[in-house]
Amino acid sequence: MKTVNMERHYGFSPEDNLNQLVDIVKDKLLEHKFPLAARTDTAFLTKFIRGKKYNAEAAVASIKKYYDNIYSNLRLMQGIKPELCRDAYELNAVKLLKYRHNGVQIVYITMKNWDTKVVDLRRLEQAASFLVEELLQDVEVQVNGFGVIVNMNGFGFGHAKQFTYHEIKYGIKMVLEVFPVKVAGIHMLNTPIIFWPLHKIAMKLVPQKMQRRFHVHSDLQSLNNVIPSKCLPVSLGGILEEHEAWDTNVFSNILQKNACYDSYWNGAASHRPRRLDRKRSSIMMTS
Repeated sequence: MKTVNMERHYGFSPEDNLNQLVDIVKDKLLEHKFPLAARTDTAFLTKFIRGKKYNAEAAVASIKKYYDNIYSNLRLMQGIKPELCRDAYELNAVKLLKYRHNGVQIVYITMKNWDTKVVDLRRLEQAASFLVEELLQDVEVQVNGFGVIVNMNGFGFGHAKQFTYHEIKYGIKMVLEVFPVKVAGIHMLNTPIIFWPLHKIAMKLVPQKMQRRFHVHSDLQSLNNVIPSKCLPVSLGGILEEHEAWDTNVFSNILQKNACYDSYWNGAASHRPRRLDRKRSSIMMTS
């Protein structure tokens, strides 16, 4: 997984032009009529600008998709906040590695910890969305993105039937179109036979560039050839003890942000479609 050296990649540091890009994106957004209250503050806009490689047009398109997705799924999303996903976090099916590889944040998903009788796929997706929102507060993640390790050990029919065509398509859309984040790589371990039909469907829905970032590893040594052992716990072929390897604060930080989401939904309930007002204090989706 590669980090982005901005000066070498662009020939100059695009961060030097960040304020100008923020103004360009804000001006373009002022022309758009949003179905919900939308943020136009610098912290929010820069996430999309960096995530879309400093392309103002792409950032604007991504922001539109971000809010259009919320509005089109309003019946399902209305009132959703981190506290409602506490069960998903307590399953310990999703964890965050403390140490990054070349600036890329690494998320670890272990299927054997996902009890579908406690948390269904839609709730797990909502919990993952809050995690992505939290990770995107970090400039390094905005620039370099994140990678995912998925341990498929324990993946059975109860898991597989959650992944309908609609759910697979929706999940891919969220990652590739709605969130302004680069997926630097997806690494699969212990893949069972039941996984491969789902893999075939997913590969038909993602561009070739993303397909090349998808890796199935036959063993931990294969994984270590891509992600060095200094970033991984012993259980994944690394050198770190379990207590050293994981970021244990990220989910507690997410659960402390319920008020931010309450504020957003309380305002969104009475909002009517209109163009953005540069002077209006936008309701925030996140802090």
